[in-house]
Amino acid sequence: MSRFSGHFVLGDLRKFAEQQGDVIGWDQSNRAYIMTHGISGVEWAFYRHPLPENVYSVYIRSWKDVNLTSCYKKITQPSEGALP
Repeated sequence: MSRFSGHFVLGDLRKFAEQQGDVIGWDQSNRAYIMTHGISGVEWAFYRHPLPENVYSVYIRSWKDVNLTSCYKKITQPSEGALP
């Protein structure tokens, strides 16, 4: 983060994960569990309780090809035609 001069909060990571998750086709159920979105209902409390190894397997399968360095460059470099 020493190369980043802007304001950065943990919510930025959540937003990135949501947006990039759509790009890579991250499974909705796994995404909800990892990011703890909407998992407090009856369905999650009594019927869905994924095993850690299964959650990890889906997570790695989804994210293994994501190069965070290239994502960082896309975020920090101005797009073509952008005002300086």
